[in-house]
Amino acid sequence: MIFRFFQVLWYSLKLLFTILCFRLSKKLPPPELIKKYFESLGATFIKFGQVLALRADFLPEEYCLSLLDLFDNVSPLNISEINFEIKKRLGKLPTEIFVEFESKPLASASFAQVHRARLLDVTVVVVKVQRPNIVQKIKGDLRLISVAAWFLDRFNNLSSFSWSNFAKEFSHWTLAEIDYQNELNNLTLFYNNTKALGYIVSPRGYPEFSNQHILVEDHIEGVSLNDILRQIKTGKLDREIFKRQNIDLHQTTQLIAYELARELFVDGFFHADPHPGNILLLPNNKIGFIDFGICGCAVSNQKHFFNFLKYMVTHDYQTGAKHLLRFTSQKLIAEFSSLIVSSKKVEMVDDFLNLLSSHFHQSIQDWEDPIRNNLNYLYLDYSSMFLQILKFGSRYRIELPSEMSVFLRALTIVGMVLKLIDNDFRMEASLAAFYQQYPIYKPNANLTNKPKLSTTVNNFETASEKFYGWINYLSEIDPALYSQVQNRLQEFGIIKSAQV
Repeated sequence: MIFRFFQVLWYSLKLLFTILCFRLSKKLPPPELIKKYFESLGATFIKFGQVLALRADFLPEEYCLSLLDLFDNVSPLNISEINFEIKKRLGKLPTEIFVEFESKPLASASFAQVHRARLLDVTVVVVKVQRPNIVQKIKGDLRLISVAAWFLDRFNNLSSFSWSNFAKEFSHWTLAEIDYQNELNNLTLFYNNTKALGYIVSPRGYPEFSNQHILVEDHIEGVSLNDILRQIKTGKLDREIFKRQNIDLHQTTQLIAYELARELFVDGFFHADPHPGNILLLPNNKIGFIDFGICGCAVSNQKHFFNFLKYMVTHDYQTGAKHLLRFTSQKLIAEFSSLIVSSKKVEMVDDFLNLLSSHFHQSIQDWEDPIRNNLNYLYLDYSSMFLQILKFGSRYRIELPSEMSVFLRALTIVGMVLKLIDNDFRMEASLAAFYQQYPIYKPNANLTNKPKLSTTVNNFETASEKFYGWINYLSEIDPALYSQVQNRLQEFGIIKSAQV
């Protein structure tokens, strides 16, 4: 642990010094520099870089795409070590479980090693074997990342991004991901949700041969989006090969984004780690999903989020903004509502929301035009506007549930990747196709929803203090909105001018 601490410290100081030199010359460090830093530290830090790549709301696009290409490849364990781990975890040697077990691994990464095998019924499977003692190493790295995040929060000027919160979220996802029983449960649910769909292929899990440290699942043959991106980068992409397999790159890219929306809003369960290596293209325009360590679930009151995206796609930004505020600003609404003693409370709350959503609508429209104009020339897509909305939403006290933040990040990073593969890809078109198929939100009756945010505030003084604090905050960041809110509240006769 001490050696690891000094190793991380050394690489981190070298990186910070290099970044400082670039800043002094008023340049951004090349994305490749950040990528090499994570690859040098390996293990948990490579995964941290891959997850950081999903933060397109914070990182420039070129950094996101570079970190998505992080390559986790370490020297493989020899077959005797693999045999020992399988015997230790399952009580039998591979030769006693499988009719065939390939000694050469398909992949050897920091967390696990993967081998192809064949069951007694000749089904081809992959066996993911967790590296010995890796859990302790990961937990040690997570502690170092947490400490580093604490320091970054105190010395960086990016007040809108909390490294500590990101490190805490990363720790949560990583610990869940290295529990293969959790991944087995995820892939089983995903398989059951999608097996009737003609265009999705996902692996079945085999619980009789799986536990926290070993995972056995179907082997899926396909071309990963990661492979396609590398072929594009090197100029070696042969589109004729895809045509011969009846793979239409435009059709499949549009279908991938459609599928993510369907998973969340119809199944209530979605693949939340859309790394290009986890999405495969198969013959006849089928799409394969693998690696289910990180998945997300639907949340309560999700119909407003459904309607927010729906109205965004149809360019009814004011209605969309109102649904987003209904979904995410419940604490602000509760504080405002607690100050009203009039019998017209419902009407006044609705009027207050209309005021905010009208201002929000104008801001969204200001962003939409340049984004739309740049679609044909840049690797931007409509999904990038969703992240702009979240950045801007702090003034409305937007608190998006973590699952929905993960979904929007997933949607955005998928949009970036698919735009690289097919310049004609349009996120808006994919979502429009989804809403044409599913125009009305119907919650899945089998979902276990999280409790709703409280919509009542018991302490009047606390509510008043928070509400005044928000108004004072508006006076600093958005004087125009501040003035509108003040005038409206004075019309209601429920609040005097805030002291600024």
